This record gives sequence, structure tokens and C-alpha cells, in this order.
Amino acid sequence: MNIENKETNLESLMTNFPKAIITTKLEVANYDLIISNLDILNTEFEKLIFEKIENDNEFFNLKKIEKGIKALQDDLKIFLGSLDNEK
Repeated sequence: MNIENKETNLESLMTNFPKAIITTKLEVANYDLIISNLDILNTEFEKLIFEKIENDNEFFNLKKIEKGIKALQDDLKIFLGSLDNEK
């Protein structure tokens, strides 16, 4: 490998590495926002479940949606934890 090629690779690394860090921080911020929004959505579903529900089938469907939201929240939290561990 020649010296000129190594310098080009180093320049590329120095240019792109900070962008990668910024991108990761933005992704983490976006995931935090997603989790926050899911918390709000989950709260709204809980309110809806305790309000007037016309039949058991609606209640069952709302419960399934609520479980899905909670599972997604848990998955995102695990993913964020893995990002924190990589730092």
C-alpha cells in the first residue's frame, strides 16, 4: 500500500467518523421520541379501554393493540440499551 492511499483513507475516516457519531445521536434521540410517543399512545388506549366499550370484541381488539404497543416499547428500550453498551 502506498503512503498517498493511506493518507486518503485517514482523511476519509476523519471526515466521516464525526458524521457517524452525530447520526447515531440523532437516531437515539429519534428512538427516545418514538418511545415517548408510544407511552402517550399507550396512555390514550388505557383511557379508551376504561371508557364506554360497546362489546367484548372491541375490548379484546384494544387489549391486543395495547400489548403490541408495549412489546414495541420494550423492543426499542432493549435496542437503546444495546446502543448505550456500544459506547
